[in-house]
Amino acid sequence: FLSDGFNTPDPEAQFNPELEFIDYDDPNYQIDQGLVEGEFLAVDPTADEAEIEEMREYRRKRNDEYQFETFFEKILRNGEVFRGVWTTYATDTFLGGVEGGGEDGAPQIRRLRDVKRVISTAEKRVVDETAEWRGDREAIFCSERVLDEDLCAGGDESGTSDVEARYWPKILKNFDFRGPAGIMCVGGLAYTICDAVKLPSIQPDPSGEERGEHDGPFREYRFEIGIQTELKKEQDPTLECERLRIKMEYLIKDADLESGLPTPPLHLATITVCRELMDTLSNKWPEEKQNPLLFREPLGADGGLYDPPPLGPEAQASQYLGLDLEGGASILLPHTLNQDPLSFVKPDAQNIRSGQGQGWVASLDWTPPDGKIRYQVDRKMFPGVRVKGLKSLELTEVQASEADKWRPTDGGKNMGQF
Repeated sequence: FLSDGFNTPDPEAQFNPELEFIDYDDPNYQIDQGLVEGEFLAVDPTADEAEIEEMREYRRKRNDEYQFETFFEKILRNGEVFRGVWTTYATDTFLGGVEGGGEDGAPQIRRLRDVKRVISTAEKRVVDETAEWRGDREAIFCSERVLDEDLCAGGDESGTSDVEARYWPKILKNFDFRGPAGIMCVGGLAYTICDAVKLPSIQPDPSGEERGEHDGPFREYRFEIGIQTELKKEQDPTLECERLRIKMEYLIKDADLESGLPTPPLHLATITVCRELMDTLSNKWPEEKQNPLLFREPLGADGGLYDPPPLGPEAQASQYLGLDLEGGASILLPHTLNQDPLSFVKPDAQNIRSGQGQGWVASLDWTPPDGKIRYQVDRKMFPGVRVKGLKSLELTEVQASEADKWRPTDGGKNMGQF
């Protein structure tokens, strides 16, 4: 039998107790060959391990394919059009070409006046007809286009230009949904996606470990987290779903780039809040006059984040900031991402591998306008140069009316299963 990754036996095992459950995730597990004492099986001792690894890879590829298909069908709605109103907040770290932000303190956040109307869509294309796996034959191409406000006021949506900064790979393939690429969806409701630009010259890892395709250090790092909900027809017959996306952009300072630091820290540059609607009939926009609940007050999620995640030691926790938004949403995110593998590593760590530290997390807590369910999604990332990669993507759902009753009191812990 195959393990599902959570060490859960195959249900068939309870009806066949004489059959052996094979835990492919246990590196110390050895297959019972059915031999008795004194017998010898003349086979290559590495054959079984190779077979097991082949099965593991099969499971990984099946999961990649499932994530790929779910992302396109549930999150991108099979390529349907989303109309969004985007509000951007900028930090004084880079605002106006003057690098600010204290070395240890949080930067000042300013809301920019320019509010964009953006049309977002996607499509799947065949990129390799000869590929063995269906997921390898296709790729997803995302599109975000900013509308010309003057033309849009007259109902003309033809005057558009592409959004400058991209938050996803140019060609999104099923393999990108494996952890190191930092892309994943969960529950058909929440997702995270990212893209990054590496430093022009990268020095070897001080631990001597070989760096992977998705390891940094990076000079630019962008990711987003989002939650969407389907609407009941009795709420609005023309609308099909609402979506809230938060885009976060990190850059390194010019001074750090010029200094030649091997792993300079990334600093928060912008936060973009994307409020979006998908409807196939009336082409509505999520404007405050038409959809006041999307911009309702008071600001923020009721009582702050429903389940605050662990942030690491005090010095690391001080590098986070929170932001309360209109429409019942709150976000928590780092304002500085250290890429040095030694950052926040415990003094007793036996090596300096990039996975020794706490890692980073970005959270979005949102109660959609219908007020029934409260959602929190946590993007949990690796530390050091592996910051692009995902430890996990966690989704919490609770009835909004009972959120205080069930609010966790453990001081912030990682989920046991995800």
